[in-house]
Amino acid sequence: MDRFERVVENISELGTAIFAMRQRGRKPIMHDPEYVVLSLLTTQNLPISEIGSRLHRSKPSMSALIGRLIREGKVRGIPSKEDRRVTRIAITRKGYAAVLAKRDEMKARIQAVLSPLSEEEVERIDSCLKEVNTIISQLRID
Repeated sequence: MDRFERVVENISELGTAIFAMRQRGRKPIMHDPEYVVLSLLTTQNLPISEIGSRLHRSKPSMSALIGRLIREGKVRGIPSKEDRRVTRIAITRKGYAAVLAKRDEMKARIQAVLSPLSEEEVERIDSCLKEVNTIISQLRID
């Protein structure tokens, strides 16, 4: 088995683990479109088209989601100074609180799953994930 086959195998196993978690009735938080959008907006204001592009979602789908988030007070629209046809979306305090609540929920789920492991095993997982994220962040994925 060459290195790319090993990478595919490891990614497949991770996907299988996430799928198994879904089958137990727990949808992974990372797949919650609201959480993903709000997380994106914690670092910058973005136009709806850019959010949709990053999430590979259609404009009508994004408009519906953003409309709901605006009605719930989690985001607000800011007219662009450069182009009056563009509205940038910004997260509100209520939206940021929702992100923090989801992260707390995610932490509790992960802690429950990893609780049978030793401190050393958890540290190894953490170290590997940091390394994977560092390497992936260097790739240009469009």
